[in-house]
Amino acid sequence: MSYQVRVNALSLGHALRDAALYVGKNEAWEATAHILLILPPKQRKLAVIGCDGNGYYERRLALVQEKGAPKPSFPGKDKAVLLGAQEAALLVKFCKTKSVATLTVNEDGQGYRLSVALPDGSSTSVGCPANLEVPAYDQITTNAAKGEKQGVTPANMCIPVRELGRASKVFPVPVGQTIPMSVAKWKDAGCLAQLKYLSDADDADIRVIFVLSLPEAKAA
Repeated sequence: MSYQVRVNALSLGHALRDAALYVGKNEAWEATAHILLILPPKQRKLAVIGCDGNGYYERRLALVQEKGAPKPSFPGKDKAVLLGAQEAALLVKFCKTKSVATLTVNEDGQGYRLSVALPDGSSTSVGCPANLEVPAYDQITTNAAKGEKQGVTPANMCIPVRELGRASKVFPVPVGQTIPMSVAKWKDAGCLAQLKYLSDADDADIRVIFVLSLPEAKAA
């Protein structure tokens, strides 16, 4: 079985680079870390997702539909493409231009082979193992999205400094620009904060989610 989608190569490189911040220990390319690639339902976008259990990163890339090209297709969540962080690093180095990148996923005996080709004829490929469990992100993203319609504020909450540092690196905005933050209640740990940035010009549909915890005095 073969699948194929087309996206902006530079945007793909940036998404994989930034997702690595959310899967690698100490922001390194860890051999045991993986980045999820998936087509969200009812959207013409490819989602690149990274999460280390503390912070969640997602960037959705607009699909490019070229005349005569096959209809976009990609493996579903039941047999998702989980790209190793070290393999993703190879693709980041390859995706340096604003041209269209063609991603082709081919099933093999041990999982998938993900190939990326550019219009100049150059290409590269990496292996994606099939025996990995897809992290359960749905509960995090669903609850965080509720904050966009709620009146909860982050007053008197504790913000993880590490998450602020990581978030500051993944949004393609100039100094002085603001990004909306919404807050939703999250179990007993406090709240989920969601930073969301949308820009067609930057091919950017980015979400960053992390937990705002209660101060120790309040938590006690």
